[in-house]
Amino acid sequence: MASVISLATARRQFLTNVRQDGMINGPRLIVYASTEIHVCITKALELLGFGSKSMHFISADKNFCINTDELRQTIEDDRNNGLLPFCIVGCAGTVNSGAFDNLVELASIAHKEKMWFHIDGAFGALVILDPERCHLVQGIEQADSLAFDFHKWLHCPYDAGCVLIRDGAHLSSTFSVHQSYLAATEHGCAGDKPWFCDLGTELSRQFRALKVWFTLKEHGIKKLGKKIADNCQQAQYLVSLLSNYEDFIQIIRPVTLNVVNFRLEPNELDRSNDKLIDEFNNELLADIQISGIAIASTTRFCNRLYIRVCIVSHRCTFEDFDIFVAGLLKCYRLRLRSLQQSE
Repeated sequence: MASVISLATARRQFLTNVRQDGMINGPRLIVYASTEIHVCITKALELLGFGSKSMHFISADKNFCINTDELRQTIEDDRNNGLLPFCIVGCAGTVNSGAFDNLVELASIAHKEKMWFHIDGAFGALVILDPERCHLVQGIEQADSLAFDFHKWLHCPYDAGCVLIRDGAHLSSTFSVHQSYLAATEHGCAGDKPWFCDLGTELSRQFRALKVWFTLKEHGIKKLGKKIADNCQQAQYLVSLLSNYEDFIQIIRPVTLNVVNFRLEPNELDRSNDKLIDEFNNELLADIQISGIAIASTTRFCNRLYIRVCIVSHRCTFEDFDIFVAGLLKCYRLRLRSLQQSE
Protein backbone atom coordinates (compact mmCIF):
# COMPACT_ATOMS: atom_id res chain seq x y z
CA MET A 1 0.00 0.00 0.00
CA ALA A 2 2.92 2.37 0.69
CA SER A 3 4.04 1.95 -2.93
CA VAL A 4 0.51 2.66 -4.21
CA ILE A 5 0.28 5.82 -2.11
CA SER A 6 3.73 7.01 -3.18
CA LEU A 7 3.22 6.44 -6.91
CA ALA A 8 -0.32 7.84 -6.86
CA THR A 9 1.04 10.99 -5.21
CA ALA A 10 3.82 11.22 -7.76
CA ARG A 11 1.36 10.76 -10.63
CA ARG A 12 -0.82 13.62 -9.34
CA GLN A 13 2.12 16.01 -9.66
CA PHE A 14 2.54 15.17 -13.35
CA LEU A 15 -1.13 14.72 -14.26
CA THR A 16 -2.83 17.41 -12.21
CA ASN A 17 -6.32 16.50 -13.45
CA VAL A 18 -5.90 12.73 -13.13
CA ARG A 19 -8.56 12.50 -10.42
CA GLN A 20 -11.14 13.92 -12.78
CA ASP A 21 -9.95 12.78 -16.19
CA GLY A 22 -8.07 9.58 -15.42
CA MET A 23 -5.13 8.69 -17.66
CA ILE A 24 -7.01 8.63 -20.97
CA ASN A 25 -5.19 10.55 -23.71
CA GLY A 26 -2.47 11.56 -21.26
CA PRO A 27 1.28 11.20 -21.80
CA ARG A 28 2.89 7.78 -21.30
CA LEU A 29 4.50 8.05 -17.87
CA ILE A 30 7.57 5.86 -17.28
CA VAL A 31 9.08 4.60 -14.03
CA TYR A 32 12.68 3.40 -13.71
CA ALA A 33 14.13 0.87 -11.26
CA SER A 34 16.77 -1.82 -11.22
CA THR A 35 16.05 -5.44 -12.02
CA GLU A 36 16.48 -6.05 -8.27
CA ILE A 37 13.40 -3.97 -7.31
CA HIS A 38 10.62 -5.58 -5.30
CA VAL A 39 7.54 -6.74 -7.23
CA CYS A 40 5.34 -4.40 -5.14
CA ILE A 41 6.36 -1.51 -7.42
CA THR A 42 5.15 -3.28 -10.55
CA LYS A 43 1.96 -4.33 -8.78
CA ALA A 44 1.32 -0.72 -7.73
CA LEU A 45 1.75 0.44 -11.33
CA GLU A 46 -0.76 -2.16 -12.48
CA LEU A 47 -3.30 -1.16 -9.82
CA LEU A 48 -2.93 2.54 -10.66
CA GLY A 49 -3.59 1.97 -14.35
CA PHE A 50 -0.07 2.56 -15.64
CA GLY A 51 0.36 -1.06 -16.70
CA SER A 52 3.48 -3.12 -16.15
CA LYS A 53 4.96 -1.87 -19.44
CA SER A 54 5.39 1.54 -17.79
CA MET A 55 8.19 0.04 -15.72
CA HIS A 56 11.54 0.23 -17.50
CA PHE A 57 14.03 -2.01 -15.76
CA ILE A 58 17.69 -1.03 -15.55
CA SER A 59 20.36 -3.69 -15.15
CA ALA A 60 22.23 -4.14 -11.88
CA ASP A 61 26.00 -4.18 -11.52
CA LYS A 62 28.11 -6.90 -9.91
CA ASN A 63 27.13 -5.55 -6.47
CA PHE A 64 23.41 -5.72 -7.39
CA CYS A 65 23.08 -1.92 -7.54
CA ILE A 66 21.39 -0.02 -10.35
CA ASN A 67 23.57 0.87 -13.33
CA THR A 68 23.32 4.67 -13.33
CA ASP A 69 24.97 5.17 -16.73
CA GLU A 70 22.38 2.90 -18.31
CA LEU A 71 19.65 4.76 -16.40
CA ARG A 72 20.72 8.13 -17.82
CA GLN A 73 20.87 6.76 -21.36
CA THR A 74 17.48 5.04 -21.06
CA ILE A 75 15.82 8.23 -19.80
CA GLU A 76 17.29 10.18 -22.73
CA ASP A 77 16.18 7.54 -25.24
CA ASP A 78 12.66 7.43 -23.81
CA ARG A 79 12.29 11.21 -24.02
CA ASN A 80 13.43 11.12 -27.65
CA ASN A 81 10.77 8.47 -28.30
CA GLY A 82 7.97 10.67 -26.94
CA LEU A 83 7.64 9.07 -23.52
CA LEU A 84 7.54 11.01 -20.24
CA PRO A 85 10.02 9.80 -17.59
CA PHE A 86 8.46 10.77 -14.28
CA CYS A 87 9.78 8.58 -11.44
CA ILE A 88 13.02 6.88 -10.37
CA VAL A 89 12.78 4.18 -7.70
CA GLY A 90 15.88 3.55 -5.63
CA CYS A 91 16.48 0.46 -3.49
CA ALA A 92 17.56 0.75 0.13
CA GLY A 93 18.14 -2.91 0.86
CA THR A 94 17.05 -5.12 -2.05
CA VAL A 95 14.93 -8.14 -1.21
CA ASN A 96 17.33 -10.58 -2.92
CA SER A 97 20.64 -9.52 -1.45
CA GLY A 98 20.19 -6.46 0.77
CA ALA A 99 22.05 -4.22 -1.70
CA PHE A 100 21.78 -0.42 -1.72
CA ASP A 101 21.57 1.75 -4.80
CA ASN A 102 23.62 4.95 -4.84
CA LEU A 103 20.83 7.14 -3.47
CA VAL A 104 22.83 10.36 -3.73
CA GLU A 105 23.45 9.81 -7.43
CA LEU A 106 19.85 8.79 -8.09
CA ALA A 107 18.60 11.90 -6.30
CA SER A 108 20.88 14.02 -8.47
CA ILE A 109 19.59 12.40 -11.67
CA ALA A 110 15.97 12.81 -10.57
CA HIS A 111 16.52 16.48 -9.72
CA LYS A 112 18.25 17.19 -13.02
CA GLU A 113 15.53 15.40 -15.01
CA LYS A 114 12.72 16.97 -12.94
CA MET A 115 11.46 13.54 -11.89
CA TRP A 116 9.96 12.16 -8.69
CA PHE A 117 12.44 10.21 -6.53
CA HIS A 118 10.93 7.31 -4.57
CA ILE A 119 12.89 4.97 -2.31
CA ASP A 120 11.79 1.44 -1.49
CA GLY A 121 13.31 1.00 1.94
CA ALA A 122 11.29 -2.07 3.03
CA PHE A 123 13.67 -3.03 5.85
CA GLY A 124 16.94 -1.52 4.62
CA ALA A 125 15.94 2.08 5.37
CA LEU A 126 16.05 1.37 9.11
CA VAL A 127 19.79 0.67 8.94
CA ILE A 128 20.00 4.43 9.52
CA LEU A 129 19.68 3.49 13.21
CA ASP A 130 22.99 1.58 13.06
CA PRO A 131 25.90 4.07 13.35
CA GLU A 132 28.31 1.63 11.66
CA ARG A 133 26.14 1.15 8.55
CA CYS A 134 24.03 4.30 8.30
CA HIS A 135 26.27 5.49 5.45
CA LEU A 136 24.50 2.92 3.27
CA VAL A 137 21.43 5.15 3.15
CA GLN A 138 23.26 8.40 2.46
CA GLY A 139 20.94 10.45 0.26
CA ILE A 140 17.73 9.01 1.71
CA GLU A 141 16.82 12.47 2.98
CA GLN A 142 16.54 13.68 -0.64
CA ALA A 143 13.66 11.34 -1.51
CA ASP A 144 10.26 12.72 -2.48
CA SER A 145 8.73 9.58 -0.97
CA LEU A 146 10.04 6.74 1.16
CA ALA A 147 8.35 3.42 1.94
CA PHE A 148 9.47 1.08 4.73
CA ASP A 149 8.04 -1.40 7.22
CA PHE A 150 8.01 -1.21 11.00
CA HIS A 151 7.00 -4.88 11.12
CA LYS A 152 10.33 -5.97 9.65
CA TRP A 153 13.43 -4.55 11.31
CA LEU A 154 11.64 -2.62 14.04
CA HIS A 155 10.00 -5.87 15.23
CA CYS A 156 6.47 -4.45 15.50
CA PRO A 157 3.49 -6.83 15.19
CA TYR A 158 2.30 -7.27 11.60
CA ASP A 159 1.16 -5.16 9.77
CA ALA A 160 2.79 -1.77 10.20
CA GLY A 161 3.93 -0.27 6.91
CA CYS A 162 4.91 3.37 6.58
CA VAL A 163 5.21 5.94 3.82
CA LEU A 164 6.81 9.35 4.18
CA ILE A 165 6.06 12.09 1.63
CA ARG A 166 8.29 15.14 1.55
CA ASP A 167 5.44 17.58 0.94
CA GLY A 168 2.28 16.73 2.88
CA ALA A 169 0.22 18.98 0.63
CA HIS A 170 0.81 16.52 -2.20
CA LEU A 171 -0.89 13.78 -0.16
CA SER A 172 -3.91 15.96 0.47
CA SER A 173 -4.26 16.95 -3.18
CA THR A 174 -4.08 13.28 -4.18
CA PHE A 175 -6.44 11.69 -1.65
CA SER A 176 -8.64 14.25 0.12
CA VAL A 177 -12.41 14.09 -0.39
CA HIS A 178 -15.18 16.43 0.74
CA GLN A 179 -18.60 14.97 1.45
CA SER A 180 -21.34 16.02 3.85
CA TYR A 181 -20.85 12.87 5.91
CA LEU A 182 -17.12 13.56 6.19
CA ALA A 183 -17.34 17.17 7.31
CA ALA A 184 -14.84 18.53 9.82
CA THR A 185 -15.99 20.51 12.84
CA GLU A 186 -14.32 22.95 15.17
CA HIS A 187 -14.99 20.81 18.25
CA GLY A 188 -15.82 17.21 19.15
CA CYS A 189 -14.74 13.95 17.51
CA ALA A 190 -14.53 15.50 14.05
CA GLY A 191 -12.38 18.41 15.20
CA ASP A 192 -8.94 16.79 15.06
CA LYS A 193 -6.64 17.49 12.11
CA PRO A 194 -5.38 16.06 9.90
CA TRP A 195 -8.03 13.56 8.87
CA PHE A 196 -5.99 10.53 7.90
CA CYS A 197 -8.57 9.50 5.29
CA ASP A 198 -7.37 12.59 3.39
CA LEU A 199 -3.82 11.23 3.31
CA GLY A 200 -4.37 7.80 1.78
CA THR A 201 -6.82 5.31 0.36
CA GLU A 202 -8.46 4.08 3.59
CA LEU A 203 -11.52 5.76 5.10
CA SER A 204 -11.65 3.39 8.07
CA ARG A 205 -8.27 2.28 9.32
CA GLN A 206 -6.56 0.48 12.18
CA PHE A 207 -4.65 2.30 14.89
CA ARG A 208 -1.36 0.90 13.57
CA ALA A 209 0.68 3.71 15.06
CA LEU A 210 -0.04 2.57 18.63
CA LYS A 211 2.10 -0.58 18.43
CA VAL A 212 4.89 1.42 16.78
CA TRP A 213 4.73 4.00 19.56
CA PHE A 214 4.83 1.28 22.22
CA THR A 215 7.88 -0.32 20.58
CA LEU A 216 9.77 2.96 20.37
CA LYS A 217 8.88 3.98 23.93
CA GLU A 218 9.76 0.59 25.41
CA HIS A 219 13.06 -0.02 23.59
CA GLY A 220 14.27 3.29 22.16
CA ILE A 221 16.05 3.77 18.86
CA LYS A 222 19.53 3.01 20.27
CA LYS A 223 18.54 -0.49 21.37
CA LEU A 224 16.64 -1.10 18.13
CA GLY A 225 19.67 0.09 16.17
CA LYS A 226 21.86 -2.30 18.17
CA LYS A 227 19.61 -5.22 17.18
CA ILE A 228 19.94 -4.22 13.52
CA ALA A 229 23.72 -4.18 13.91
CA ASP A 230 23.57 -7.61 15.61
CA ASN A 231 21.68 -9.10 12.64
CA CYS A 232 24.28 -7.74 10.21
CA GLN A 233 27.10 -9.19 12.29
CA GLN A 234 25.26 -12.51 12.43
CA ALA A 235 25.06 -12.51 8.63
CA GLN A 236 28.84 -12.14 8.43
CA TYR A 237 29.23 -14.91 10.99
CA LEU A 238 27.02 -17.18 8.90
CA VAL A 239 29.20 -16.42 5.86
CA SER A 240 32.31 -17.35 7.86
CA LEU A 241 30.74 -20.69 8.81
CA LEU A 242 29.63 -21.51 5.27
CA SER A 243 33.05 -20.49 3.91
CA ASN A 244 34.54 -23.56 5.60
CA TYR A 245 32.76 -25.66 2.96
CA GLU A 246 33.39 -23.64 -0.18
CA ASP A 247 34.40 -26.76 -2.06
CA PHE A 248 30.67 -27.47 -2.37
CA ILE A 249 28.88 -24.37 -0.99
CA GLN A 250 28.70 -21.35 -3.30
CA ILE A 251 28.03 -18.01 -1.56
CA ILE A 252 26.75 -14.88 -3.27
CA ARG A 253 28.96 -11.89 -2.44
CA PRO A 254 29.09 -9.17 -1.34
CA VAL A 255 26.99 -9.63 1.77
CA THR A 256 26.18 -6.02 2.55
CA LEU A 257 23.45 -6.25 5.14
CA ASN A 258 21.54 -9.12 6.73
CA VAL A 259 20.86 -11.40 3.74
CA VAL A 260 23.01 -14.44 2.91
CA ASN A 261 22.43 -16.44 -0.29
CA PHE A 262 24.12 -19.75 -0.98
CA ARG A 263 23.66 -23.03 -2.83
CA LEU A 264 25.13 -26.46 -2.30
CA GLU A 265 26.74 -28.14 -5.30
CA PRO A 266 27.73 -31.68 -4.27
CA ASN A 267 30.78 -33.12 -5.98
CA GLU A 268 28.85 -36.40 -6.15
CA LEU A 269 26.34 -34.85 -8.58
CA ASP A 270 26.77 -33.38 -12.06
CA ARG A 271 27.57 -29.78 -11.07
CA SER A 272 27.19 -28.61 -14.66
CA ASN A 273 23.52 -29.66 -14.59
CA ASP A 274 21.88 -26.50 -13.21
CA LYS A 275 18.41 -28.02 -13.16
CA LEU A 276 19.60 -30.97 -11.11
CA ILE A 277 21.44 -28.74 -8.62
CA ASP A 278 18.41 -26.42 -8.39
CA GLU A 279 16.16 -29.36 -7.56
CA PHE A 280 18.63 -30.62 -4.98
CA ASN A 281 18.72 -27.25 -3.19
CA ASN A 282 14.95 -26.84 -3.36
CA GLU A 283 14.43 -30.25 -1.74
CA LEU A 284 17.18 -29.53 0.77
CA LEU A 285 15.43 -26.31 1.79
CA ALA A 286 12.19 -28.23 2.35
CA ASP A 287 14.11 -30.67 4.56
CA ILE A 288 15.49 -27.78 6.62
CA GLN A 289 12.06 -26.22 7.04
CA ILE A 290 10.38 -29.48 7.99
CA SER A 291 13.14 -30.21 10.51
CA GLY A 292 12.20 -27.00 12.33
CA ILE A 293 15.73 -25.60 12.25
CA ALA A 294 14.86 -22.45 10.32
CA ILE A 295 12.47 -20.96 7.80
CA ALA A 296 14.76 -19.93 4.96
CA SER A 297 13.52 -19.18 1.43
CA THR A 298 14.87 -19.28 -2.12
CA THR A 299 15.71 -16.78 -4.81
CA ARG A 300 17.60 -16.78 -8.11
CA PHE A 301 20.86 -15.30 -9.33
CA CYS A 302 21.87 -15.80 -12.97
CA ASN A 303 18.82 -18.05 -13.24
CA ARG A 304 20.21 -20.42 -10.62
CA LEU A 305 18.34 -21.23 -7.42
CA TYR A 306 19.92 -20.19 -4.11
CA ILE A 307 18.88 -20.69 -0.52
CA ARG A 308 18.22 -17.27 1.03
CA VAL A 309 18.65 -16.50 4.72
CA CYS A 310 17.28 -13.11 5.79
CA ILE A 311 18.07 -12.32 9.43
CA VAL A 312 15.61 -9.93 11.08
CA SER A 313 14.84 -11.44 14.48
CA HIS A 314 15.92 -9.61 17.61
CA ARG A 315 16.16 -13.00 19.34
CA CYS A 316 18.89 -14.41 17.08
CA THR A 317 22.26 -15.31 18.59
CA PHE A 318 25.52 -16.52 17.06
CA GLU A 319 24.79 -19.97 18.51
CA ASP A 320 21.65 -20.14 16.37
CA PHE A 321 23.81 -20.09 13.25
CA ASP A 322 26.09 -22.81 14.58
CA ILE A 323 22.94 -24.91 14.98
CA PHE A 324 21.68 -23.87 11.54
CA VAL A 325 24.87 -24.86 9.71
CA ALA A 326 25.11 -28.15 11.62
CA GLY A 327 21.48 -28.88 10.71
CA LEU A 328 22.07 -27.82 7.12
CA LEU A 329 24.99 -30.23 6.76
CA LYS A 330 23.03 -33.05 8.37
CA CYS A 331 20.09 -32.53 5.99
CA TYR A 332 22.56 -32.25 3.11
CA ARG A 333 24.17 -35.61 3.88
CA LEU A 334 20.82 -37.33 4.34
CA ARG A 335 19.49 -35.88 1.10
CA LEU A 336 22.63 -36.88 -0.80
CA ARG A 337 22.56 -40.42 0.65
CA SER A 338 18.90 -40.75 -0.31
CA LEU A 339 19.71 -39.78 -3.90
CA GLN A 340 22.61 -42.21 -4.12
CA GLN A 341 20.53 -45.09 -2.76
CA SER A 342 17.75 -44.44 -5.28
CA GLU A 343 20.13 -44.72 -8.25
